[in-house]
Amino acid sequence: MIVGDKKGWGITGWRRQIRSIINTVQQSGNREAREAAIDLVHRLGALGYLEFRDLLPGSS
Repeated sequence: MIVGDKKGWGITGWRRQIRSIINTVQQSGNREAREAAIDLVHRLGALGYLEFRDLLPGSS
């Protein structure tokens, strides 16, 4: 969804759901999934969606 969204419309329309998914994944016991969620937050940040940076481990 993020990679294929070339114009940013999908991200804008799904911000709340993206945040919920990342939160859920970070609470899981799956290390690979948590690492993928961190990578996703970084990708979103690189695209200019900085409001997700608080989802990174250690951010307060």
